[in-house]
Amino acid sequence: MVKSLKSPFSLYAKRLELLWRLKKHGFYVRMHAYEYLIGDGDKFQALILLEPELKRAILKILNNSAGNVKNIIEEILLDIDSRIRVEVI
Repeated sequence: MVKSLKSPFSLYAKRLELLWRLKKHGFYVRMHAYEYLIGDGDKFQALILLEPELKRAILKILNNSAGNVKNIIEEILLDIDSRIRVEVI
């Protein structure tokens, strides 16, 4: 069996899954291709930039008082692709 060299996030269906799972957690989410703007209805909380060719997700926390936003997002990302490297900046 040959393992894929790309992240599952290279598939549109998996990116949509990320969108809907974030929304299910109560976030406002705006998706454009490989970028996600995440808010709570009042403020923007985080930004996700997916780079499936590099098996990398960059997570920028925009609001330091966001609490466990980082943990929730990381958990969802790793649940969809356990091999993705999440870089928090």
